[in-house]
Amino acid sequence: MAEAYEDREEDIERELAKRRKGWNLDAIADVDFEDVCQIIRRHIALKWHLWDQERPFLNWVNTVISNQLRNIRRNVYGNFAPPCSGCPGDAGGESCSILPSGKKGAECLEYAEWLRGKKVAYDIKLAAPLEESRDIKDAVDTDFNFEVAIAKLHEHMKRRLNSSQYEIYKMLYIDNIEESEIAKKKGYITSEKNRKPGYKQLYNLKKTILNTAKQILEEEDIIWTT
Repeated sequence: MAEAYEDREEDIERELAKRRKGWNLDAIADVDFEDVCQIIRRHIALKWHLWDQERPFLNWVNTVISNQLRNIRRNVYGNFAPPCSGCPGDAGGESCSILPSGKKGAECLEYAEWLRGKKVAYDIKLAAPLEESRDIKDAVDTDFNFEVAIAKLHEHMKRRLNSSQYEIYKMLYIDNIEESEIAKKKGYITSEKNRKPGYKQLYNLKKTILNTAKQILEEEDIIWTT
């Protein structure tokens, strides 16, 4: 017989209690940890059907809890985040695929503005505790199949993107073709000084692709569907 939320309520409360010591937003008005727990309880109940009951419950529920805590922190302090977050030029770490230097920095006017006004607040308020990082690591399901999840993401992307967008998506994220080579193949050019060929066309396409991927990951829970 399938287990219901109520059957696992004690486990859920125990896992939520473990996160109390790592919560660092109590100083902000209206961000009480109990309110946060209530949001997470509702989310777990809403996503209950996505738990494959043949797999370990604690792995699944800890992943849901970790994702929700991360989302809540992001929503509270999103206005302090660097402008690179969600930018198609974000190549991970300190790298930027748009700036001539290839590095994130004050060459970008938006980044320069962030450095002057919001970086300190971001560093102080958004620092994730080590306990949270360990919790996320411990929550990984040993049965999780990364290749299957990626294949599902590719399927959803193919359905949602138009043919031109998916062509670029496939070249970038499946075939791993360099942006400069894609620009050459597609005949993209730029008239702007110190800009890579086709940067504007690829910037706009990557923005659409990344926004679509984020929407799919939020809506479909492809990691846990079967």
